[in-house]
Amino acid sequence: MREYTDEEMKTILRSVNCGYGPERTDFTMKDPAGYITFNSIIDNPGVGNERNFVRVKEYNSEKPFENIVCVRPDYEYEIYIYFHNDAMSKLNASGEGIAHNTRIQGGFKKRIINKDNPSLVYATIRCEDATPPEIWDGAVLATDSEEDIELLYVTNSLKIYLGDVVQPLPKDDFFNNPGALIGCNPENKLNGDVYACAEYSGYIKYRLHAVLVKEKHKIMDQVIPNPNRKED
Repeated sequence: MREYTDEEMKTILRSVNCGYGPERTDFTMKDPAGYITFNSIIDNPGVGNERNFVRVKEYNSEKPFENIVCVRPDYEYEIYIYFHNDAMSKLNASGEGIAHNTRIQGGFKKRIINKDNPSLVYATIRCEDATPPEIWDGAVLATDSEEDIELLYVTNSLKIYLGDVVQPLPKDDFFNNPGALIGCNPENKLNGDVYACAEYSGYIKYRLHAVLVKEKHKIMDQVIPNPNRKED
C-alpha cells in the first residue's frame, strides 16, 4: 500500500483543512478536568492526544489508525471516532460529572475522490453540559488514482463500542444534524449519558468501500452509496 511522505501528508491535510477544534484546556490522565469536557486529555495511554479523535485505516490491515490513508479501489476503509468525558471520576457520584444528551455526528465531505481531490471524514461531539459544548476532528481519505473513486458506506457497519459491549447506531441520526445519541454509563444505554473517567470511554467505527466510479454498478447490492439513504 502506498504511504505518503511527511511533506505530502502536510500538503494534503492543509488542502482539506483537516484538524481538531476548538482550542481548549489541556488535561492529563493524572490531572483530569474539574468539569465536563470531551477529548481534552493529551496523554491517554490508549489513544495519545484525545483531540485527534477521528482516524482511519485500511480495514482488516495490521496498520494503526492514522490521520490519512491512501485509498485503493476495491478496498474497505474503517473510520474510528473516540470519545471520553474527561471530568474527574469522583464527580459522577454527585451527578456533576455526568454528561447528558451527548451526541456524535459523522460524515464525509466528498464521496468521489481522485489524486487532486481528497475527502475529509469528520465527526462532531455535542453536549450542552460540556465545555466547550461542541468539538470536532477529521481525517483524510486521499488517493494517487487518476480515475474517480467513489466512497460507499458499508451497510450495517456503524457500531458503538462500550468496553465489551457492541451496539448498532442509527445511521440516519449519526449522519445528520445534531447526531446520534450515545452513552457510556453503568447500564450501557444509548440515552445520551456519558459518565466521567476512562472506564466510561468508548468509540464508534464504520466502514467505507472504495470503488472506481465506472465499476460502481457491480457492487451496488453490497453497499449503500449515500449515508442519508434509508437502510432496509
